[in-house]
Amino acid sequence: MKLIKAGLVTILIPNLNGMPYLEKAIKSCLSQTYECKVLVVDNGSSDTSLEYLSKIEKTCRNFKFISEEKKGISSALNFGLLHIDTKYVARLDADDEMVEDRISRQVAYLEENPEYIVVGSQLIYINEQGIETGKSLYPESQMDLIRSFAFSNPIAHPSVMFRRDDILALGSYNPKTDGAEDLDLWLRCINAGGIANLPLLLTRYRQHDLQVSRSKRSLSAEIKIRIRGLLNPFGLKHLKGFNYFLNSAKLVELMSRYLLWNTKIRFPRRLKRLVLKYAR
Repeated sequence: MKLIKAGLVTILIPNLNGMPYLEKAIKSCLSQTYECKVLVVDNGSSDTSLEYLSKIEKTCRNFKFISEEKKGISSALNFGLLHIDTKYVARLDADDEMVEDRISRQVAYLEENPEYIVVGSQLIYINEQGIETGKSLYPESQMDLIRSFAFSNPIAHPSVMFRRDDILALGSYNPKTDGAEDLDLWLRCINAGGIANLPLLLTRYRQHDLQVSRSKRSLSAEIKIRIRGLLNPFGLKHLKGFNYFLNSAKLVELMSRYLLWNTKIRFPRRLKRLVLKYAR
């Protein structure tokens, strides 16, 4: 196993045919004000990614790439985590970019707040040419995040940094939830420790035609995860947030519509009856 030597932070990037944006993503990682390592997990690319990654690996001592057959993003991320032994892992997608002080900001937050497992950031939305098109306004506190989980995913996956050992202890990413693997992981993190977003714009999130759109499978996974949240409360210490989650009219409407229009999805009958009862 090709382990990256011990340090404090590794940036983990899954890649599948990421060119031409992959080059800009890696450049933004290697230009951080905080020295860190970069690990790319190639998931079966057929473009020029492997040629580019091999070139970078030969010239940069803090860069490594490994390959895995195409099994999905959760499998690629779990494979990468097994090849990392740093305290923190920062995520980035192959078509996104980091602001130059992102790593230093997130390290400082996690060092100062040892009870927190995951910290995300706000996004700068960019187009194919890298031109800014907008900004995110994600909730920041844990309680506001919990309330938002009922009808959205308020933590952008490519913006996060997390504690590697805590994520491994939680079972890492669940391949059965591909398409909503991040939402599933964040909900598991709530019981184990804190989650938060920084108010800072630290990640440039690219929107383009080649992006993988939300498929019916990913929507199904997302709905199932939220329903499981109803049946498995976050814990007594988050009871207030959970009550908001449970009583959310928007969530009930969302689930009832999905259950009515997607009868092939297998949910417990009593859950269907409960949701439809409160949706009338």
